[in-house]
Amino acid sequence: MTDEVDCFTAMHTILHSFMKKGTYTDINFLIGESKIKAHKAILASCSTVFQTMFDTSMDEKESNEVVLTDVDEEVFSAFLDYIYVRDVKLVEKHTQGMLMLADKYDIEPLALLCDGLIEASLTTENAVESLFLADLYRRDALKTQVNLFIKQHLDDVSKNANWAKLDEHFDVMNGICHSFVLGMIVRWTRIQMNTPGPLLLINQGLNAYIMDTPHPLSFSWY
Repeated sequence: MTDEVDCFTAMHTILHSFMKKGTYTDINFLIGESKIKAHKAILASCSTVFQTMFDTSMDEKESNEVVLTDVDEEVFSAFLDYIYVRDVKLVEKHTQGMLMLADKYDIEPLALLCDGLIEASLTTENAVESLFLADLYRRDALKTQVNLFIKQHLDDVSKNANWAKLDEHFDVMNGICHSFVLGMIVRWTRIQMNTPGPLLLINQGLNAYIMDTPHPLSFSWY
């Protein structure tokens, strides 16, 4: 089994070197003034979108050239490198661009890898942008995790400049709006009171109210 894996790795390494040198390549991607060479068979084996493109598009079949205007050279080169050698570090450096290309060319394993990297690197600074990405590319599982992160770190996330860009079409707003507004009420009440007793009652009431919302979130602000 080890020999088979080593042979497989060696084969892809050789094919990758061929791609870099332009050896036996049969498709050119044009990005601005740059030309990136690749092998149709390798790309088609990983993506039905590429397969359909090479089979049915007369322009690509006749000229063996594809003009790209929605991605820069560095990201697309890293994307091709990943297809050939599966180097995760290539994805870590260009996660957002890789997710766009994974969606465009329907490469689900790459999209799942991007999901995991985005989730693992969530911060209060990038959470809203990550939510935009998850919504744009219909990454439902990632969107759920980002929603949860935002709810758990609502105070800090809401201070970010991107917070104002959130729109009601995001599911997260249904739950967060209740959380944010009611949380501010509790904060104001805490300032007005010096004893925890009334705050405990308010906290219990808020929790009971929020549990009836579509996106329940527990409070403990007192």
